[in-house]
Amino acid sequence: MESQSFCTFEAAWNHFHSGHAPVSHLMRHAALEHWQRFHSLPKSKRYPESKAEMSRVITRANMMAYATLGREDAWLVTSVFEDDDDCIFEPPGPDIECWLRSQERRQKRRLQRYAMRPTGMSFREEGDDGVFAIYAAPVRWGDLRFVPLLREIAMDAAQSSWLWMSNRTGAIFAPYDGGADLFLPTAAEVVQARARWADWLPASDQ
Repeated sequence: MESQSFCTFEAAWNHFHSGHAPVSHLMRHAALEHWQRFHSLPKSKRYPESKAEMSRVITRANMMAYATLGREDAWLVTSVFEDDDDCIFEPPGPDIECWLRSQERRQKRRLQRYAMRPTGMSFREEGDDGVFAIYAAPVRWGDLRFVPLLREIAMDAAQSSWLWMSNRTGAIFAPYDGGADLFLPTAAEVVQARARWADWLPASDQ
């Protein structure tokens, strides 16, 4: 799958999720069917504060990812927010400018680490002065390969939405700081997931 062209992602996405942006929070707001959220830590704790808690976050993420994606071909997808060219902003101060440069370098390293490429897809969220440009890479889930990214996501340091989509079923694993959203092909699979990880459900869903 690594040799496939990146336009294949757009075809796969539109086959399963036509009309929706591959951005996890936009998908949640669209109230898509077969969506379920799970938390990474007990009592809905948002951020890990120890090695043991981070280990639990990674373990849960791997369990959900393997159940959702298996070991088959999948897509890693992210969105990069790009300002409109005609937007005018106040020049940032030196501290803010330095921080922005460091953030851009980290994002560039993430894109290079997973060989992410622009797909040509972009989406605008109402009220934003820019667009979400979509990048994707063909992958297969692996326990160790994505640990650095999962850690950054868990600490809200990954800068943008990241998700994995099964190329065969369209099922989506979308981790965020605090847990993961699963978008599954059928309502029956949601029921199975809820039963399997009942202790990980948000309190309002239990």
